[in-house]
Amino acid sequence: MASSAQKQLPMLFLVYVLLLLIFMQELPHPASPNSSPLMAVALSSSQTRDEEVKALLKWKSKLNEESRSILSSWNGSDTCSWQGLGCDPLGSVINLNLSSSALRGMLHDLDLSSLPNLVTLKLANNSLFGDIPSSIGNLSKLAYLDLSQNLLYGDIPTQLRSLRSLKVLDLSSNNITGSVPSSIGSLSNLTGLYLQNNNISGFIPREVGMLNSLNDLLWLFNNDLIGSIPIEIGMLVSLSELDLSANYLNGSIPPTLGNLSNILKSEQRITMFIWSKRLNVVKGVAYALCYMHCECSPPIVHRDISSKNILLDEEYEAHVSDFGTAKVLQPCSSNWTSFAGTFGYAAPELAYTMEVNEKCDVYSFGMVTLEVIMGRHPGDLISSLASTSPSSRRHSTDSWPLKEVLDQRIPYPKGYVLGEVAVVIKMALSCISPKPEHRPSMQQVSRAISAHSPIMLTASEDIKLEELVDPTCFTY
Repeated sequence: MASSAQKQLPMLFLVYVLLLLIFMQELPHPASPNSSPLMAVALSSSQTRDEEVKALLKWKSKLNEESRSILSSWNGSDTCSWQGLGCDPLGSVINLNLSSSALRGMLHDLDLSSLPNLVTLKLANNSLFGDIPSSIGNLSKLAYLDLSQNLLYGDIPTQLRSLRSLKVLDLSSNNITGSVPSSIGSLSNLTGLYLQNNNISGFIPREVGMLNSLNDLLWLFNNDLIGSIPIEIGMLVSLSELDLSANYLNGSIPPTLGNLSNILKSEQRITMFIWSKRLNVVKGVAYALCYMHCECSPPIVHRDISSKNILLDEEYEAHVSDFGTAKVLQPCSSNWTSFAGTFGYAAPELAYTMEVNEKCDVYSFGMVTLEVIMGRHPGDLISSLASTSPSSRRHSTDSWPLKEVLDQRIPYPKGYVLGEVAVVIKMALSCISPKPEHRPSMQQVSRAISAHSPIMLTASEDIKLEELVDPTCFTY
Protein backbone atom coordinates (compact mmCIF):
# COMPACT_ATOMS: atom_id res chain seq x y z
CA MET A 1 0.00 0.00 0.00
CA ALA A 2 2.85 2.35 0.93
CA SER A 3 4.52 1.62 -2.36
CA SER A 4 1.28 2.40 -4.21
CA ALA A 5 0.84 5.72 -2.38
CA GLN A 6 4.39 6.73 -3.21
CA LYS A 7 3.73 6.11 -6.89
CA GLN A 8 0.63 8.33 -6.78
CA LEU A 9 2.44 11.35 -5.28
CA PRO A 10 4.13 12.49 -8.53
CA MET A 11 0.83 12.18 -10.38
CA LEU A 12 -1.02 14.28 -7.74
CA PHE A 13 1.71 16.88 -7.84
CA LEU A 14 1.39 17.13 -11.65
CA VAL A 15 -2.39 17.62 -11.37
CA TYR A 16 -1.83 20.32 -8.74
CA VAL A 17 0.60 22.18 -11.01
CA LEU A 18 -1.85 22.05 -13.93
CA LEU A 19 -4.71 23.39 -11.79
CA LEU A 20 -2.45 26.18 -10.53
CA LEU A 21 -1.54 27.18 -14.09
CA ILE A 22 -5.20 27.26 -15.11
CA PHE A 23 -6.06 29.39 -12.07
CA MET A 24 -3.27 31.86 -12.85
CA GLN A 25 -4.47 32.11 -16.46
CA GLU A 26 -7.90 33.21 -15.21
CA LEU A 27 -6.49 35.99 -13.03
CA PRO A 28 -6.86 39.55 -14.46
CA HIS A 29 -3.64 41.04 -15.81
CA PRO A 30 -2.73 44.20 -17.70
CA ALA A 31 -3.57 44.05 -21.40
CA SER A 32 -0.93 44.55 -24.04
CA PRO A 33 -1.11 44.78 -27.83
CA ASN A 34 0.39 41.30 -28.04
CA SER A 35 -2.02 39.69 -25.56
CA SER A 36 -4.55 38.64 -28.26
CA PRO A 37 -5.50 39.51 -31.85
CA LEU A 38 -8.93 40.77 -30.73
CA MET A 39 -7.35 43.04 -28.14
CA ALA A 40 -4.95 44.41 -30.76
CA VAL A 41 -7.83 45.14 -33.14
CA ALA A 42 -9.78 46.89 -30.39
CA LEU A 43 -6.81 49.06 -29.44
CA SER A 44 -6.12 49.91 -33.09
CA SER A 45 -9.76 50.83 -33.71
CA SER A 46 -9.80 53.03 -30.62
CA GLN A 47 -6.69 54.83 -31.79
CA THR A 48 -8.17 55.32 -35.27
CA ARG A 49 -11.37 56.76 -33.82
CA ASP A 50 -9.38 59.22 -31.71
CA GLU A 51 -7.45 60.37 -34.78
CA GLU A 52 -10.69 60.74 -36.76
CA VAL A 53 -12.22 62.92 -34.04
CA LYS A 54 -9.16 65.16 -33.89
CA ALA A 55 -8.93 65.54 -37.69
CA LEU A 56 -12.61 66.35 -38.14
CA LEU A 57 -12.79 68.80 -35.24
CA LYS A 58 -9.64 70.53 -36.48
CA TRP A 59 -11.18 70.91 -39.95
CA LYS A 60 -14.39 72.27 -38.43
CA SER A 61 -12.38 74.88 -36.52
CA LYS A 62 -10.80 76.06 -39.79
CA LEU A 63 -14.15 76.61 -41.54
CA ASN A 64 -15.93 79.95 -41.39
CA GLU A 65 -18.31 80.78 -38.57
CA GLU A 66 -21.47 79.93 -40.49
CA SER A 67 -20.08 76.53 -41.44
CA ARG A 68 -19.16 75.79 -37.84
CA SER A 69 -22.71 76.53 -36.76
CA ILE A 70 -24.03 74.20 -39.46
CA LEU A 71 -21.82 71.48 -37.98
CA SER A 72 -23.03 72.12 -34.43
CA SER A 73 -23.53 68.40 -33.88
CA TRP A 74 -19.78 67.92 -34.32
CA ASN A 75 -18.77 67.80 -30.68
CA GLY A 76 -17.77 65.15 -28.22
CA SER A 77 -16.19 61.89 -29.35
CA ASP A 78 -19.13 59.98 -30.83
CA THR A 79 -18.58 60.73 -34.53
CA CYS A 80 -21.32 58.26 -35.48
CA SER A 81 -23.92 60.75 -34.25
CA TRP A 82 -22.42 63.69 -36.13
CA GLN A 83 -24.17 65.24 -39.11
CA GLY A 84 -23.17 63.74 -42.45
CA LEU A 85 -21.11 60.87 -41.00
CA GLY A 86 -21.63 57.13 -41.10
CA CYS A 87 -19.66 54.49 -39.22
CA ASP A 88 -18.79 50.82 -39.43
CA PRO A 89 -19.61 48.39 -36.57
CA LEU A 90 -16.37 49.34 -34.81
CA GLY A 91 -17.31 53.02 -34.80
CA SER A 92 -14.84 54.13 -37.46
CA VAL A 93 -15.98 56.71 -40.03
CA ILE A 94 -16.67 55.17 -43.44
CA ASN A 95 -19.05 57.74 -44.97
CA LEU A 96 -18.62 61.50 -45.08
CA ASN A 97 -21.45 63.17 -47.00
CA LEU A 98 -21.88 66.91 -46.58
CA SER A 99 -22.97 67.79 -50.11
CA SER A 100 -25.03 70.98 -50.43
CA SER A 101 -24.33 71.98 -46.83
CA ALA A 102 -23.22 75.59 -47.51
CA LEU A 103 -19.74 74.91 -46.13
CA ARG A 104 -16.93 77.38 -46.79
CA GLY A 105 -13.27 76.76 -46.14
CA MET A 106 -10.19 74.97 -47.40
CA LEU A 107 -10.41 71.31 -48.25
CA HIS A 108 -6.69 71.06 -47.67
CA ASP A 109 -7.24 71.61 -43.93
CA LEU A 110 -8.95 68.21 -43.71
CA ASP A 111 -6.35 65.58 -42.85
CA LEU A 112 -7.68 62.73 -44.95
CA SER A 113 -4.89 60.40 -43.85
CA SER A 114 -6.62 60.32 -40.44
CA LEU A 115 -9.74 58.85 -42.06
CA PRO A 116 -8.28 55.59 -43.44
CA ASN A 117 -11.56 53.67 -43.60
CA LEU A 118 -13.52 56.11 -45.75
CA VAL A 119 -15.58 54.43 -48.48
CA THR A 120 -17.63 57.48 -49.50
CA LEU A 121 -16.48 61.10 -49.57
CA LYS A 122 -19.09 63.50 -50.94
CA LEU A 123 -18.60 67.26 -50.47
CA ALA A 124 -20.28 68.49 -53.66
CA ASN A 125 -22.00 71.86 -54.07
CA ASN A 126 -20.24 73.78 -51.32
CA SER A 127 -17.72 76.64 -51.32
CA LEU A 128 -14.58 74.66 -50.59
CA PHE A 129 -11.42 76.12 -52.09
CA GLY A 130 -7.74 75.35 -52.31
CA ASP A 131 -6.10 72.33 -53.90
CA ILE A 132 -7.04 68.70 -53.47
CA PRO A 133 -4.79 67.32 -50.70
CA SER A 134 -2.29 64.67 -51.71
CA SER A 135 -3.25 62.74 -48.57
CA ILE A 136 -6.31 61.59 -50.50
CA GLY A 137 -4.06 58.86 -51.88
CA ASN A 138 -4.12 57.18 -48.44
CA LEU A 139 -7.82 56.34 -48.72
CA SER A 140 -7.31 52.83 -50.05
CA LYS A 141 -10.94 51.83 -49.39
CA LEU A 142 -12.51 54.86 -51.08
CA ALA A 143 -15.13 53.91 -53.69
CA TYR A 144 -17.02 57.18 -54.25
CA LEU A 145 -15.35 60.58 -54.45
CA ASP A 146 -17.49 63.62 -55.30
CA LEU A 147 -15.93 67.07 -54.92
CA SER A 148 -17.91 68.68 -57.74
CA GLN A 149 -19.33 72.20 -57.77
CA ASN A 150 -16.81 73.81 -55.46
CA LEU A 151 -13.99 76.36 -55.87
CA LEU A 152 -11.09 73.91 -55.92
CA TYR A 153 -8.01 74.74 -57.96
CA GLY A 154 -4.61 73.29 -58.72
CA ASP A 155 -3.73 70.01 -60.42
CA ILE A 156 -5.41 66.65 -60.16
CA PRO A 157 -3.16 64.89 -57.63
CA THR A 158 -1.22 61.97 -59.03
CA GLN A 159 -1.82 60.20 -55.71
CA LEU A 160 -5.27 59.31 -57.01
CA ARG A 161 -3.61 56.36 -58.72
CA SER A 162 -3.53 54.60 -55.33
CA LEU A 163 -7.33 54.54 -55.07
CA ARG A 164 -7.73 51.10 -56.61
CA SER A 165 -11.22 50.66 -55.09
CA LEU A 166 -12.56 53.89 -56.60
CA LYS A 167 -15.70 53.48 -58.72
CA VAL A 168 -16.85 57.07 -59.24
CA LEU A 169 -14.61 60.13 -59.53
CA ASP A 170 -16.37 63.49 -59.85
CA LEU A 171 -14.24 66.66 -59.82
CA SER A 172 -16.49 68.57 -62.22
CA SER A 173 -17.36 72.26 -62.04
CA ASN A 174 -14.30 73.54 -60.19
CA ASN A 175 -11.27 75.57 -61.26
CA ILE A 176 -8.89 72.64 -61.64
CA THR A 177 -5.94 73.25 -63.94
CA GLY A 178 -3.06 71.16 -65.23
CA SER A 179 -3.47 67.99 -67.26
CA VAL A 180 -5.26 64.71 -66.79
CA PRO A 181 -2.56 62.53 -65.18
CA SER A 182 -1.64 59.41 -67.10
CA SER A 183 -1.69 57.54 -63.79
CA ILE A 184 -5.49 57.74 -63.90
CA GLY A 185 -5.33 54.63 -66.05
CA SER A 186 -4.56 52.57 -62.95
CA LEU A 187 -8.10 53.08 -61.58
CA SER A 188 -9.26 49.75 -62.95
CA ASN A 189 -12.57 49.72 -61.06
CA LEU A 190 -13.71 53.18 -62.18
CA THR A 191 -17.19 53.15 -63.74
CA GLY A 192 -17.78 56.91 -64.05
CA LEU A 193 -15.35 59.81 -64.63
CA TYR A 194 -16.55 63.42 -64.48
CA LEU A 195 -13.99 66.18 -65.10
CA GLN A 196 -16.13 68.63 -67.07
CA ASN A 197 -16.38 72.38 -66.51
CA ASN A 198 -12.82 72.97 -65.35
CA ASN A 199 -9.66 74.51 -66.83
CA ILE A 200 -7.89 71.24 -67.52
CA SER A 201 -5.39 71.52 -70.36
CA GLY A 202 -2.97 69.35 -72.31
CA PHE A 203 -3.61 66.12 -74.12
CA ILE A 204 -6.05 63.37 -73.20
CA PRO A 205 -3.72 60.58 -72.00
CA ARG A 206 -3.85 57.28 -73.82
CA GLU A 207 -4.11 55.59 -70.45
CA VAL A 208 -7.77 56.64 -70.25
CA GLY A 209 -8.35 53.73 -72.61
CA MET A 210 -7.22 51.39 -69.83
CA LEU A 211 -10.34 52.18 -67.78
CA ASN A 212 -12.12 49.06 -68.98
CA SER A 213 -14.73 49.20 -66.23
CA LEU A 214 -16.11 52.54 -67.45
CA ASN A 215 -19.73 51.77 -68.31
CA ASP A 216 -21.47 54.94 -67.24
CA LEU A 217 -20.09 58.31 -68.33
CA LEU A 218 -16.80 59.84 -69.43
CA TRP A 219 -17.34 63.59 -69.37
CA LEU A 220 -14.42 65.89 -70.20
CA PHE A 221 -16.34 68.68 -71.90
CA ASN A 222 -15.80 72.42 -71.40
CA ASN A 223 -12.08 72.33 -70.64
CA ASP A 224 -8.94 73.43 -72.51
CA LEU A 225 -7.90 70.02 -73.83
CA ILE A 226 -5.88 69.96 -77.05
CA GLY A 227 -4.63 67.43 -79.56
CA SER A 228 -6.34 64.39 -80.99
CA ILE A 229 -8.68 61.92 -79.35
CA PRO A 230 -6.69 58.82 -78.36
CA ILE A 231 -7.75 55.79 -80.34
CA GLU A 232 -7.71 53.85 -77.06
CA ILE A 233 -10.89 55.63 -75.96
CA GLY A 234 -12.66 53.81 -78.75
CA MET A 235 -11.86 50.52 -77.07
CA LEU A 236 -14.06 51.34 -74.06
CA VAL A 237 -16.83 49.17 -75.46
CA SER A 238 -18.97 49.30 -72.29
CA LEU A 239 -19.04 53.10 -72.16
CA SER A 240 -22.58 54.42 -72.51
CA GLU A 241 -21.83 58.11 -73.00
CA LEU A 242 -18.79 60.18 -73.99
CA ASP A 243 -18.70 63.98 -74.13
CA LEU A 244 -15.52 65.78 -75.21
CA SER A 245 -17.22 68.91 -76.55
CA ALA A 246 -16.14 72.53 -75.91
CA ASN A 247 -12.41 71.79 -76.02
CA TYR A 248 -9.68 72.46 -78.60
CA LEU A 249 -9.36 68.94 -79.96
CA ASN A 250 -8.38 68.22 -83.55
CA GLY A 251 -7.79 65.32 -85.85
CA SER A 252 -10.17 62.55 -86.83
CA ILE A 253 -12.59 60.64 -84.65
CA PRO A 254 -11.15 57.24 -83.66
CA PRO A 255 -12.60 54.47 -85.86
CA THR A 256 -13.86 52.50 -82.87
CA LEU A 257 -15.42 55.32 -80.93
CA GLY A 258 -18.83 53.74 -80.48
CA ASN A 259 -20.55 50.42 -80.28
CA LEU A 260 -23.92 49.57 -81.78
CA SER A 261 -25.67 49.49 -78.41
CA ASN A 262 -24.58 53.03 -77.56
CA ILE A 263 -25.70 54.44 -80.91
CA LEU A 264 -29.13 52.83 -80.65
CA LYS A 265 -29.56 54.43 -77.21
CA SER A 266 -28.31 57.87 -78.23
CA GLU A 267 -31.16 60.17 -79.22
CA GLN A 268 -28.64 62.56 -80.75
CA ARG A 269 -26.84 60.05 -82.96
CA ILE A 270 -29.82 57.90 -83.89
CA THR A 271 -31.11 60.38 -86.49
CA MET A 272 -27.88 59.87 -88.44
CA PHE A 273 -28.26 56.10 -88.32
CA ILE A 274 -30.48 55.92 -91.38
CA TRP A 275 -31.73 52.74 -93.07
CA SER A 276 -28.92 52.46 -95.59
CA LYS A 277 -26.36 52.58 -92.80
CA ARG A 278 -28.28 50.05 -90.74
CA LEU A 279 -28.44 47.65 -93.66
CA ASN A 280 -24.69 48.02 -94.15
CA VAL A 281 -24.11 47.19 -90.48
CA VAL A 282 -26.19 44.02 -90.81
CA LYS A 283 -24.31 43.00 -93.96
CA GLY A 284 -20.95 43.73 -92.35
CA VAL A 285 -21.68 41.50 -89.35
CA ALA A 286 -23.05 38.76 -91.63
CA TYR A 287 -19.95 38.80 -93.82
CA ALA A 288 -17.64 38.73 -90.78
CA LEU A 289 -19.40 35.71 -89.29
CA CYS A 290 -19.55 33.97 -92.65
CA TYR A 291 -15.79 34.39 -92.94
CA MET A 292 -15.22 32.98 -89.45
CA HIS A 293 -17.53 30.01 -90.03
CA CYS A 294 -16.70 29.15 -93.65
CA GLU A 295 -13.32 30.61 -94.60
CA CYS A 296 -11.37 29.86 -91.44
CA SER A 297 -10.04 26.35 -91.03
CA PRO A 298 -10.95 25.09 -88.54
CA PRO A 299 -14.07 27.27 -88.14
CA ILE A 300 -14.28 29.88 -85.38
CA VAL A 301 -17.42 30.52 -83.34
CA HIS A 302 -17.60 33.92 -81.65
CA ARG A 303 -20.11 32.89 -78.92
CA ASP A 304 -20.89 36.44 -77.77
CA ILE A 305 -22.41 38.38 -80.65
CA SER A 306 -24.36 41.29 -79.13
CA SER A 307 -24.92 44.95 -79.88
CA LYS A 308 -22.18 45.86 -77.38
CA ASN A 309 -19.63 43.81 -79.27
CA ILE A 310 -20.30 45.41 -82.66
CA LEU A 311 -18.06 48.46 -83.06
CA LEU A 312 -18.86 51.11 -85.65
CA ASP A 313 -16.37 53.49 -87.24
CA GLU A 314 -17.06 56.99 -88.51
CA GLU A 315 -18.59 55.58 -91.70
CA TYR A 316 -20.82 53.23 -89.68
CA GLU A 317 -18.92 50.21 -90.93
CA ALA A 318 -19.34 47.29 -88.55
CA HIS A 319 -16.43 45.54 -86.83
CA VAL A 320 -17.00 42.45 -84.69
CA SER A 321 -15.05 42.76 -81.44
CA ASP A 322 -14.31 40.96 -78.16
CA PHE A 323 -13.10 37.53 -79.16
CA GLY A 324 -12.33 36.58 -75.57
CA THR A 325 -14.93 33.80 -75.59
CA ALA A 326 -14.39 32.66 -79.19
CA LYS A 327 -13.86 28.94 -79.75
CA VAL A 328 -12.15 27.06 -82.54
CA LEU A 329 -14.29 24.11 -83.64
CA GLN A 330 -12.18 21.00 -83.84
CA PRO A 331 -13.47 18.50 -86.44
CA CYS A 332 -12.79 15.45 -84.30
CA SER A 333 -14.08 16.86 -81.04
CA SER A 334 -17.48 17.21 -79.40
CA ASN A 335 -16.76 20.95 -78.82
CA TRP A 336 -18.44 20.97 -75.44
CA THR A 337 -17.65 23.94 -73.23
CA SER A 338 -19.02 26.07 -70.40
CA PHE A 339 -21.61 28.76 -71.11
CA ALA A 340 -20.41 32.02 -72.61
CA GLY A 341 -22.40 34.85 -74.09
CA THR A 342 -24.84 37.60 -73.23
CA PHE A 343 -28.32 36.78 -71.98
CA GLY A 344 -30.91 38.01 -74.44
CA TYR A 345 -28.63 37.16 -77.37
CA ALA A 346 -27.47 33.63 -76.54
CA ALA A 347 -29.15 30.72 -78.33
CA PRO A 348 -31.85 28.98 -76.25
CA GLU A 349 -30.32 25.51 -76.61
CA LEU A 350 -27.36 26.66 -74.51
CA ALA A 351 -29.71 26.42 -71.52
CA TYR A 352 -29.64 22.62 -71.72
CA THR A 353 -26.51 21.72 -73.69
CA MET A 354 -22.89 22.76 -73.59
CA GLU A 355 -22.23 21.80 -77.20
CA VAL A 356 -21.26 24.81 -79.29
CA ASN A 357 -21.56 25.15 -83.05
CA GLU A 358 -22.04 27.83 -85.70
CA LYS A 359 -25.82 27.93 -85.23
CA CYS A 360 -25.29 29.61 -81.84
CA ASP A 361 -23.77 32.60 -83.65
CA VAL A 362 -26.58 32.52 -86.21
CA TYR A 363 -29.17 32.97 -83.47
CA SER A 364 -27.25 35.87 -81.91
CA PHE A 365 -26.90 37.47 -85.33
CA GLY A 366 -30.66 37.30 -85.79
CA MET A 367 -31.25 39.04 -82.47
CA VAL A 368 -28.75 41.80 -83.23
CA THR A 369 -30.23 42.31 -86.71
CA LEU A 370 -33.73 42.75 -85.31
CA GLU A 371 -32.34 45.17 -82.72
CA VAL A 372 -30.77 47.25 -85.50
CA ILE A 373 -34.04 47.38 -87.42
CA MET A 374 -36.32 47.92 -84.42
CA GLY A 375 -34.02 50.28 -82.55
CA ARG A 376 -34.47 48.24 -79.37
CA HIS A 377 -33.98 44.71 -78.12
CA PRO A 378 -36.53 42.41 -79.82
CA GLY A 379 -37.33 40.37 -76.72
CA ASP A 380 -41.00 41.39 -76.56
CA LEU A 381 -41.52 40.66 -80.26
CA ILE A 382 -39.92 37.22 -79.95
CA SER A 383 -42.03 36.38 -76.90
CA SER A 384 -45.20 37.35 -78.75
CA LEU A 385 -44.34 35.25 -81.78
CA ALA A 386 -43.31 32.26 -79.71
CA SER A 387 -46.45 32.34 -77.56
CA THR A 388 -48.85 31.95 -80.52
CA SER A 389 -49.49 28.72 -82.37
CA PRO A 390 -48.82 28.52 -86.14
CA SER A 391 -52.57 28.42 -86.83
CA SER A 392 -53.27 31.57 -84.84
CA ARG A 393 -50.09 33.42 -85.76
CA ARG A 394 -51.39 34.44 -89.15
CA HIS A 395 -54.47 35.98 -87.57
CA SER A 396 -52.47 37.65 -84.76
CA THR A 397 -50.02 39.28 -87.18
CA ASP A 398 -52.52 40.20 -89.90
CA SER A 399 -53.14 43.51 -88.18
CA TRP A 400 -49.48 44.01 -87.25
CA PRO A 401 -48.07 46.39 -89.87
CA LEU A 402 -44.33 46.28 -90.38
CA LYS A 403 -44.38 50.03 -89.90
CA GLU A 404 -45.16 49.52 -86.20
CA VAL A 405 -42.22 47.17 -85.73
CA LEU A 406 -39.53 49.40 -87.25
CA ASP A 407 -37.63 52.09 -85.36
CA GLN A 408 -39.97 55.07 -85.19
CA ARG A 409 -37.18 57.60 -84.65
CA ILE A 410 -36.23 57.79 -88.33
CA PRO A 411 -38.50 58.08 -91.39
CA TYR A 412 -40.19 54.93 -92.66
CA PRO A 413 -38.22 53.36 -95.54
CA LYS A 414 -39.67 53.50 -99.03
CA GLY A 415 -39.25 51.76 -102.35
CA TYR A 416 -36.24 49.53 -102.82
CA VAL A 417 -34.89 50.31 -99.32
CA LEU A 418 -38.15 49.04 -97.80
CA GLY A 419 -37.71 45.85 -99.79
CA GLU A 420 -34.19 45.41 -98.45
CA VAL A 421 -35.40 45.97 -94.89
CA ALA A 422 -38.12 43.36 -95.42
CA VAL A 423 -35.58 40.80 -96.68
CA VAL A 424 -33.32 41.43 -93.71
CA ILE A 425 -36.21 40.99 -91.24
CA LYS A 426 -37.33 37.78 -92.95
CA MET A 427 -33.81 36.39 -92.76
CA ALA A 428 -33.37 37.51 -89.13
CA LEU A 429 -36.59 35.77 -88.10
CA SER A 430 -35.37 32.54 -89.65
CA CYS A 431 -32.10 32.89 -87.72
CA ILE A 432 -33.85 32.91 -84.34
CA SER A 433 -35.76 29.68 -84.79
CA PRO A 434 -35.77 27.77 -81.48
CA LYS A 435 -34.51 24.69 -83.31
CA PRO A 436 -30.87 25.03 -84.48
CA GLU A 437 -31.47 22.76 -87.46
CA HIS A 438 -34.10 25.19 -88.80
CA ARG A 439 -31.67 28.09 -88.85
CA PRO A 440 -29.77 28.96 -92.02
CA SER A 441 -25.99 29.04 -92.12
CA MET A 442 -24.22 32.39 -92.17
CA GLN A 443 -23.21 31.65 -95.75
CA GLN A 444 -26.88 31.33 -96.71
CA VAL A 445 -27.65 34.53 -94.80
CA SER A 446 -24.90 36.45 -96.56
CA ARG A 447 -26.08 35.31 -99.96
CA ALA A 448 -29.72 36.07 -99.20
CA ILE A 449 -29.16 39.65 -98.07
CA SER A 450 -26.85 40.31 -101.03
CA ALA A 451 -29.15 38.88 -103.70
CA HIS A 452 -31.99 40.77 -105.38
CA SER A 453 -35.02 39.17 -103.79
CA PRO A 454 -38.47 39.66 -105.36
CA ILE A 455 -39.58 41.15 -102.05
CA MET A 456 -37.29 44.09 -102.69
CA LEU A 457 -39.29 45.02 -105.77
CA THR A 458 -42.79 44.15 -104.62
CA ALA A 459 -42.82 45.27 -100.96
CA SER A 460 -45.64 47.73 -100.36
CA GLU A 461 -45.77 50.38 -97.68
CA ASP A 462 -48.50 48.50 -95.82
CA ILE A 463 -46.59 45.20 -95.73
CA LYS A 464 -47.49 43.06 -92.69
CA LEU A 465 -45.08 41.24 -90.41
CA GLU A 466 -47.01 38.03 -91.11
CA GLU A 467 -45.72 38.06 -94.68
CA LEU A 468 -42.15 37.73 -93.41
CA VAL A 469 -42.61 34.99 -90.80
CA ASP A 470 -41.79 31.45 -91.84
CA PRO A 471 -44.51 29.17 -90.33
CA THR A 472 -41.82 26.71 -89.19
CA CYS A 473 -39.67 29.32 -87.47
CA PHE A 474 -41.25 29.21 -84.04
CA THR A 475 -42.34 25.59 -83.81
CA TYR A 476 -40.85 23.55 -81.00
